[in-house]
Amino acid sequence: MKLTLKRNLIEFYDYVSVIPLFFYIGLIYQSLCQREIRPFLFAIYILLSDIFVSLLKRFPYPKNSPFYIHTRRPKGASRCDYLSRNTEYSDESPGFPSGHMTTTALFSTYQMMNHPTLNYIIIHGLLVIVMGMARYYKKCHTLLQIGTGTLLGIGFGLLYVFGETYFNGHYT
Repeated sequence: MKLTLKRNLIEFYDYVSVIPLFFYIGLIYQSLCQREIRPFLFAIYILLSDIFVSLLKRFPYPKNSPFYIHTRRPKGASRCDYLSRNTEYSDESPGFPSGHMTTTALFSTYQMMNHPTLNYIIIHGLLVIVMGMARYYKKCHTLLQIGTGTLLGIGFGLLYVFGETYFNGHYT
């Protein structure tokens, strides 16, 4: 019974890990349907933050550094990319910080700041929590990697909201 339950959770978390792709698709779709540039620019901003996180993961930490162990994925990491198509990851592959968490926290922060209602806060707060659980239970990231990715996402989200507010106040 435990193996079946664990397998079902992993399959559920595989689906959860695909959610950030829907942010891109939804924003581009919204931009095309409403003929607005703002959602498209936000999708580009999310993509740029994802590229920044990818560059952070590629930073060459020396193996003798005490921080090196925290930059690697946990043992047993599997199906850690967006479409869960890869099998096993090496514990030598980079995982710091979590890109899924950065993207999810960025999108959720933006939504909560633009729609500060209880419903939006609960839905997007739960989205961040479930994504963190998915990344942890799939053994794709440690809690440090998940927390750092979340904090980066919140920071990027706040930066975008404040930048957008400043731009709209001065140039529109």
